[in-house]
Amino acid sequence: MTATLNRPRFAVPGMPHPLRTTALCVALLAVLIVAVVAALCLGDVMLSPADVLGVATGTADGGTTLIVTEFRLPRVFAGVLAGACLACSGTLLQSLLRNPLASPDVVGVSHGASAGAVVLLAAGISPGFVPLAALAGAIVTATALVLLGWKHGLSGERIVLIGIGLSSIFTAVITWAVVTFPITVAQQALLWTAGSLFGRTWTEVGWAGLAAVAVLPIALVQLRRLGVLELGDDLARGLGLRADRARLGLLVTAVVLAATAVALGGPITFIALGVPHLARALAGPPRPITPTPGTLLLGALLGAVLVVAADIVAESVLPQPVPVGVITATLGAPWFCWLLVRSARAERPATERRTA
Repeated sequence: MTATLNRPRFAVPGMPHPLRTTALCVALLAVLIVAVVAALCLGDVMLSPADVLGVATGTADGGTTLIVTEFRLPRVFAGVLAGACLACSGTLLQSLLRNPLASPDVVGVSHGASAGAVVLLAAGISPGFVPLAALAGAIVTATALVLLGWKHGLSGERIVLIGIGLSSIFTAVITWAVVTFPITVAQQALLWTAGSLFGRTWTEVGWAGLAAVAVLPIALVQLRRLGVLELGDDLARGLGLRADRARLGLLVTAVVLAATAVALGGPITFIALGVPHLARALAGPPRPITPTPGTLLLGALLGAVLVVAADIVAESVLPQPVPVGVITATLGAPWFCWLLVRSARAERPATERRTA
């Protein structure tokens, strides 16, 4: 009785603690700032935080200003945007499909966007059109998911299974483009498929930033629909929500976010899959819940921190620079296996788990 009376009024069972989420967001924002400064300092030409501050205040020399503003800052901003967009896309898909293993990588969205961009690069078309090609590939994937997965509405299980098939098809398209086109052009496309932030320009970052600014508020508005959808289609219709239309809108939002990230850094794997799990574990009960604006922001910050930190390791810590996607895949593959094992154990009856 005493424990019940002493429980804070805002501690709603099954929902993340709002004060804890806010504190975590502030802490992650501080970590992100430190990671950004470190990324600006590290490289072939080592800079100090004072040099970076001098660029911000306009007191640095021309060489330092050129290195920071034209080479490193666009790359860092691309990592921040790509990580945030991937995390938000994965959060929306996992809640929408009610599958903790769903992500743009699994349902084929990342592979479709990659195929569009790789075909463009391998054909020798200007890299400035890569964002449009990635978006076109993601739209084609989303259209195929809806057309093939529609059976009296959108089914999460059907979308995941169809997405796995589409991923194989797009992987074959990428391989065909790399093998068929001239080696000098195909190498650039092959490097891009590993997930790389190298060579990002302010034009690419600007377009991606505009897309993120336009889509992320829409994602926040749609979170309430996710909560209603988890009650079931019958209750959702009783509350006046058109379930299939709401799912379609959420799917389109997740696709655009994933396409934005792929256009910036290629298929940076496992961020969209793992970050939502980490965000839920940090913010509240470690089980699937409908994201709130706080947990969505927490996931976005966590995704940005992980991508920027992985890019620092890939570029400045290892003896030989590698694409950032190599680092995220190396760390993400064991995480994915652990999720599969945990999911399989959770589905076993309680009696079997006690016997084991």
